[in-house]
Order: sequence, then C-alpha cells, then structure tokens
Amino acid sequence: MAHKPNIESSDNGELELNFKTPDSLGRWRFMGLITSKELKYAVIDETIDIEKDLIVKSEIPELFRVGDRIVISNSITNRSGRDLNITLSMNW
Repeated sequence: MAHKPNIESSDNGELELNFKTPDSLGRWRFMGLITSKELKYAVIDETIDIEKDLIVKSEIPELFRVGDRIVISNSITNRSGRDLNITLSMNW
C-alpha cells in the first residue's frame, strides 16, 4: 500500500489497520482478502471519508492586468463541531 499501513491482529482474529492519510480530501475505498493456513478467509470492502476540521480556501482571479481592481476572498469551513478562534492574514 502507498501509505505504509501498520496492521495488527488480535488472538480472536480482529485486525486493526493504522496509516497516515495524504493531505488531500476525499473518499477512500478499502478492499482486502485475508486467508489463514486452514484456508479460511474473510473479505473487507469499506469506504471512509477524509475531512479536515478547518478548511480555508482562497479565491483569487486567474488572470488580471496592471490597473485592474480585483477581489480576493476566502472561504472558511469549520467541521470540528465546536467554536474556533482563528486569525487569517494575507501578506503580499
């Protein structure tokens, strides 16, 4: 796997999969097939969504010329479920 997972199993056959996700947001689908020496098997097919608690997106025009007036705005999304105090600054 691309993100070097750490897989641990317990005595009763449960697996725990730990790994770091990339910074990109999105949906991941996990598919796996596990077999034993006795030819027993299990299949897993799960989907998870990767989200960040706080997302800041800057809206900057792609093209402008000298003398143009532009508007630069930011979209801030708080998905943490709690109030956050943030400071946003732009330096040129």
